[in-house]
Amino acid sequence: PFSGEGGVTETEAAVVRNLVESELVRTGRFSAVDRSNVELVLAEKELSYAGLSPAQAAGELARLSGAAIGVFGSVSKDKDGYRVSVGLADTGGTALAYEYAYAQEDYLFRDASRRVAAALAAR
Repeated sequence: PFSGEGGVTETEAAVVRNLVESELVRTGRFSAVDRSNVELVLAEKELSYAGLSPAQAAGELARLSGAAIGVFGSVSKDKDGYRVSVGLADTGGTALAYEYAYAQEDYLFRDASRRVAAALAAR
């Protein structure tokens, strides 16, 4: 699950989520699960209301989809620009790694996503 915080719209958060996922796959260390599965989309919505931490929700989604690792994150906006924060969780909901990068403007989301993905892949 990805969230938008501090003035970031749901659309911006969804754009960053998609960029991060594609950049993680691009590193060659990760593969993506098909997000078009309606059951997974519904499960993600339900988990967002279940009171789980982002790592726990990502782990549960990974488990439901048959993946070994789930991705979670947020995009927030402050005086330095946009902060793109991304974590990886195992199927038990334990956070395995966490990285962040800044993008001064929204058109730099891809660059920030690429930096975060590279840092996570290097672990």
